[in-house]
Amino acid sequence: MNMSIRNKRAEAFEALRGQEETYRCEMVSGYVLKSAATSEEGRKLCFMLGTLLTDFLIRERVPDQVVFGPLDLRLDECNALCPDMVTGGAGQEVPAPRLVVEILSGSHIIYDCLDKAVVYRQAGAEEYWLIDLERQFVYTYTFGAETLYRRRTFEDHIESSTYPGFIFSISEILWQDTGCLRELALFYRFRKEIEDVRGLNLVADAPSEYMPDEGKKYTAEAFYEWISVRKHLQHYREMTQLLMGEIREHSQPAFRHQMICGNLYFAVKQYLNSSHSPYMICFPPTAVELKGKALLDSVVRPDLFLVPRDTAIEENICQGTPLWVIEVTEPSSASEDYIDKLQIYQYHGVGSYWIVNDWKRQVMVTEAGDIAAEEGVPGRIYDFDEWIEVPGLEGLAICMDEILRIA
Repeated sequence: MNMSIRNKRAEAFEALRGQEETYRCEMVSGYVLKSAATSEEGRKLCFMLGTLLTDFLIRERVPDQVVFGPLDLRLDECNALCPDMVTGGAGQEVPAPRLVVEILSGSHIIYDCLDKAVVYRQAGAEEYWLIDLERQFVYTYTFGAETLYRRRTFEDHIESSTYPGFIFSISEILWQDTGCLRELALFYRFRKEIEDVRGLNLVADAPSEYMPDEGKKYTAEAFYEWISVRKHLQHYREMTQLLMGEIREHSQPAFRHQMICGNLYFAVKQYLNSSHSPYMICFPPTAVELKGKALLDSVVRPDLFLVPRDTAIEENICQGTPLWVIEVTEPSSASEDYIDKLQIYQYHGVGSYWIVNDWKRQVMVTEAGDIAAEEGVPGRIYDFDEWIEVPGLEGLAICMDEILRIA
C-alpha cells in the first residue's frame, strides 16, 4: 500500500478511535471501518460463553486465559481490530489470539466474514467464531493446513478444535440467563413453531391483507398474490424478492452495476450462441422460484442465471433450479448475497454461485460440492485479473478485467 495513503488511513483511524464509545472503530487490511458497538445482548452472550470456557480451562488445567472485549487488538500497522473475546497465554493484558469470538456487524458483514478470517489466520489464531444474532447462526473458521469453515445453528452443539472437549450450544447458553437473553432465547427456540403455525394461513382471502407485516412469513403463492395487487407499480414487479418467506424490497441498481451485468451477459450469450449450447442465460425481472425443501419458500431475482433452454418460464417465473447464478453485490445487498442467498442456493442445489464484488475487485465462487459438504472454505476468492473457468461450459473462462473492457 502507498505510504501516504496508509498514513492518511492511520490518522483517520486514530481520529475515529477517539470518538464516543457508542461506535466501534477498526482498521482491516488498511481500511478504516466504523460500526455500532456490540449490543448488550451480544456482550452478555460473549461473557456467558467466556465464563463457561474459563471454567473449562481451569478444570482441564489449560494455561490460557479468556479476555473480554471490546479489545484493542493491534496486529500490525494495517490491522487494528476490536474482537468481543479472545483467548491466549495467561499473564498478558491482550494475549496473542488463539481463539477469537466476534458478534457479526451488519454494516461490515463482508469484512467480518472474509477479510478478518484471513487477518486472524495470518496473526496465528487457531479458531475464529462469528456469531450472527439476527440470523441465529455461528460461523466457525478453523485454521490449520487449510481453513475449514462451517455454519451452525444456535441449536447445534459445537466443539472447539483449539480446546478439545469444550462443547457449547448458543441456545443452551441463552437459556441460562434470566434477563433479556432468556427472552431472546424464547424467540429463537419457538420461532420455527411460530412460523409453522402462521404457515397454515399464509394466503388470505382479500388482497387488503397482503400488507407488509413485520415477522410474517409468506409462501411463494402468497408472495405472487402480494405482487399481483401491486402489479401497476413497476418497482414491485421488478425489484421485490422473497427470501426464506420474507419479502425484501430493493432499490434500482446503479449504472456501474448494470454495466457489469450487461457485459457479463454479452460474454456468456456470445459463448452459448457460438457453441450451440443447450442452455440459456436469464436476467431480471425474470425470477427463480425455490421451494419444496426444509427452508421457507424463496422467489429470487439473480442478476444472471443459467438454465436449460427447455426450462418452464411462465409470467417471468422460472420453475427450476439454475445451474449457475451470478450476483453482482453492492454494500446494501452484501448480507443477502454472502449469507442469505448462499444458504438458499446451498439447499436447492445450484451448481455454481458467483458473487462479483466490484469495490473489492473480487469474485467468490462456490461450487455445488463445496456447498453440499457444509465444510471447508465457503468459496474460492478470485481477483479481477484472474481467469475463472465455468463448470459445465467447456471452453468458457471469464476474467472480470476483460469483462469490464467490453465496449
